[in-house]
Amino acid sequence: MTSKEITRREDPPLVKLLDQFEGDLTEALPTDMTPGRFKSICVNQLRQNPQLTNVEPITFISSVLLSAQLGLEPGAPMGLAWIIPRRNKGRLEASLQLGYQGLRQLAYRSGQVKQVGAFIVNEGDDFDYRYEVPAGWVLDWTPGGIPDRDWTHVFATAETVLGGVLVEVMTKEEVYAHRDRYVSDWKKSTGWTKNEPEMARKTVLAKLCRQLPMSSEFRNAMVADGSSPREVAPDLAGLTALEAAEVEEVESE
Repeated sequence: MTSKEITRREDPPLVKLLDQFEGDLTEALPTDMTPGRFKSICVNQLRQNPQLTNVEPITFISSVLLSAQLGLEPGAPMGLAWIIPRRNKGRLEASLQLGYQGLRQLAYRSGQVKQVGAFIVNEGDDFDYRYEVPAGWVLDWTPGGIPDRDWTHVFATAETVLGGVLVEVMTKEEVYAHRDRYVSDWKKSTGWTKNEPEMARKTVLAKLCRQLPMSSEFRNAMVADGSSPREVAPDLAGLTALEAAEVEEVESE
């Protein structure tokens, strides 16, 4: 094969749309993030997930801008957030989905949290939790160190800058019940089928975060998670335009 026979695959139309909104992207991004790098990351998302190229354009651009406004780069390797295709009432839309690490970063960025994290408890671990009055939650966990075990619980802890300690524990059955309620067709969700422990950690951390003192940015991010924005807004006030509906994640090809 000669060099003349090698042709570069044409970028999808949404890449050109990103160019048109470069000014909005520049305005949305924090000062320590460059528009060129962020745009390149979003283009890679399109190339890696062909289903995204078929979503309604307004939902993709709006999801990109929301991700930019939150200062969370979408996709691997950091896993702060993801822009995924979802089917909503017959329409294929882009949806911004926060990752476990993205939630942690937003919690720290609020300035109200000293420590926050979520952990998986496996079969064979020494694990006990109880609520005592007036001390509050008492949690003891010693990992068993045995590989290839199934998980039984997931828990999240947080310490605020004022010294308050919060704990949230969910059993595997409670996590599954939450998944079944809010992910209409989880069997087609790459997150739940390929990385269940990480999704479980995010589930319990999101539940804990609702108890934390939140900045307006953090509160808006929680509202945005998993929704399909249908309006390009100059700031996070545009979250009032989010369409929260039952959606179905589309399996990547």
